[in-house]
Amino acid sequence: SDGSPGDLGTRTASITLDPGEHVTCTFTNTRRGTITIVKDAYPDDPQDFTFLRSFGANFSLDDDADATLPNTITFLNVPAGSHTVTENTVVNWTLTGLSCSDPTGGSSVNLGGRTATIVLDSGETVICTFLNSYNPYPNIGIGPGDGNTTPIPANNSITLALSTPIYAHGGNEWDLIYFEMYNAGCGGICMDFVTIQISADGSLWQTVLAYGGSQYSNSSLNGFPEVDDQSIPEAALELSPYMIHATGVGIDIDALSLPLVNYYYIRITSPLGDNDGVCDVDSILIVP
Repeated sequence: SDGSPGDLGTRTASITLDPGEHVTCTFTNTRRGTITIVKDAYPDDPQDFTFLRSFGANFSLDDDADATLPNTITFLNVPAGSHTVTENTVVNWTLTGLSCSDPTGGSSVNLGGRTATIVLDSGETVICTFLNSYNPYPNIGIGPGDGNTTPIPANNSITLALSTPIYAHGGNEWDLIYFEMYNAGCGGICMDFVTIQISADGSLWQTVLAYGGSQYSNSSLNGFPEVDDQSIPEAALELSPYMIHATGVGIDIDALSLPLVNYYYIRITSPLGDNDGVCDVDSILIVP
């Protein structure tokens, strides 16, 4: 070995050559790579989304053709190694998807942490997409239709207090939309047995849906067999512009001739007899 120092920062080898000595210096270069960040909003909207990155200054994107910001940004000449990109939270928007296309498969995502960890190899290009869904209505604690489900075991229920009430709109309009987890194999949802009740004061309960209890003709499930894990195609479900998949079961309160009051409580029960022992609740959407 030789005592000649090398300075990586200045890219310089200082060679101290002794009489008769042979010194070999090796310069190893690693190609830099490219990182592309894509903003996808559902529906398209000029809302700005800001991002933090570990390899430079913050940046912003949106997903609207007429907006001033692009929906894609590409960073060239990024050093190989591990880098992070984190999306800041935005009111009424939920990060519902986060994925990275990495040719060598080293990158990972944390949807809950809103962060893509990009492991950039020499000369590699990694593309990460952040998908947000608009949810203007109050989230009652069980997810805004984003696939983050709350499983309710059979013979159990959850009761939630609402800041915005459920009420009858009159006519044949839906007053409440119930979301289960989207299932690609069903082409929509594999409908679990479920009972949904509402109350004005938390004591007197009115049943508005009992799939598995023969009360569902006032919903968009009408016409399908009352079978646990029944395949309900997406085309038959309530279309909502605020969700990635239109997996909503519309419920009409008016068809039940309930008292015309505001209902501030909802109770969701997973009855006995469910095939897998749980009801996979995704969300409740209160129709304004």
